Amino acid sequence: DGYIVPYKNKMTRAKNTTQILKQLRLCFANVELVEQPIDGYIVPYQDQHQSEYLAPCDRRIEYVSGFTGSSGLAIVLKKKAAFWTDGRYHLQAESQLDSNWTVMKDGLAGVPKPEDWLPSTLKANEKVGIDPFLFSKKQYEKFHKALKAAGNELVPLAKNLVDAVWQDRPAQPANKIIPLALEYTGQSWEAKIELIREKLKSEKAKALIVTALDEIAWLFNLRGSDIDYNPVFFSFAIIGRDFVDLFLREEQVSKEVEAHLKSAEIPITLSPYSTNALVEKIRSLDGPEKLWVGSELEADEV
Repeated sequence: DGYIVPYKNKMTRAKNTTQILKQLRLCFANVELVEQPIDGYIVPYQDQHQSEYLAPCDRRIEYVSGFTGSSGLAIVLKKKAAFWTDGRYHLQAESQLDSNWTVMKDGLAGVPKPEDWLPSTLKANEKVGIDPFLFSKKQYEKFHKALKAAGNELVPLAKNLVDAVWQDRPAQPANKIIPLALEYTGQSWEAKIELIREKLKSEKAKALIVTALDEIAWLFNLRGSDIDYNPVFFSFAIIGRDFVDLFLREEQVSKEVEAHLKSAEIPITLSPYSTNALVEKIRSLDGPEKLWVGSELEADEV
């Protein structure tokens, strides 16, 4: 159900977001960032793994608005900025957001959902950009259908616009990965892979795409600390009926990790951790057989 981050009282001045919003809006027509001009941009509280907890480098909501809670969604248009959060954070949002923002108290009577507010606020034929890796397939389809029905368009962008203006954005963590012995896991990672492969065969699927960090940590009996209070590490995985691809940061692959993943029965291909590498591999799997994915997979990957 999420967690609550302490915040300062109402007497504390909210973050001044005037210049940040100005810079973000300049990106709407920047040909280096967008193929065609857009009229708005959606910033969700998500990373590219749909994690509940975020590393500092992924707290784009906090940077663009000043809000430090764990649930929210921001929409920035050319002349408006609106922010949605649930009942846990209504008071916090009022305290932390400055006058550039309209706080939408999700769950209260008369407060529109963001997918309803957008079409009613935009003019005909206007476009709204997103980073598709921060949206699940379900979230993407919700906004896509609502905007299309109103004559507007949801536009996946190759570059994240918040990152483009976030000059002091923290680096993505790449902390040590620790292998777990069988006495702690109760089952080898090879045995887990075999169980998945049996399911793939029964479902007549070519491969399973895994993007959730806790699932990857469990699957390969590895633990990390890239996100505070979570034993996970940034990674992707694709489990095929006759191959396994694990996408990791090179500096995190120690000799201990290499030894842990070395298997005569199930060889693993280690690839660089990046969304580009993941998408390239997925595209190479194109064919008549289906790929097995979850409903929370990022929109750009399916």
